[in-house]
Formats: sequence, structure tokens, C-alpha cells
Amino acid sequence: MPRKPTGERLEKVVSTKISVEDFLLLEKHARMYYNKNWLVQPTISHMLRHIIKTWAKVARGKEIIKKGPEG
Repeated sequence: MPRKPTGERLEKVVSTKISVEDFLLLEKHARMYYNKNWLVQPTISHMLRHIIKTWAKVARGKEIIKKGPEG
């Protein structure tokens, strides 16, 4: 599948080694999410960014609730 430029400006590179099974699962879901227009490109990198952004949003929400309105 051809990749289109996204114009994203990214600050850091995160690298890790994962199992073949995990890689294939990410690849499969990246295509599914791309077909649903949830990802800009059907790549592992975009899928991982989506996972991290979703997790970070939840984690930030929990921190805000924990701190309370007085900050």
C-alpha cells in the first residue's frame, strides 16, 4: 500500500524489539485502523503513536482527577 506524506513533525524516536506475533498483530490492526480512517498511514509507527496517545490521554485524566480542583 503506498504511503502518503503526512506533514507530521515528530520530536523523538522510540525503538524497541517485539516478538513476531506482536509485530504481525500491530500490522494487522494498523491496516484495520487505517481503513476506518483512524490512522493517517497504515504503519506500525502510526499504530504505536495512536496507542501511546490514547494511553497518555487516559493517564493524564487520572492524574487530573487525583490532584483535584485545587491543583
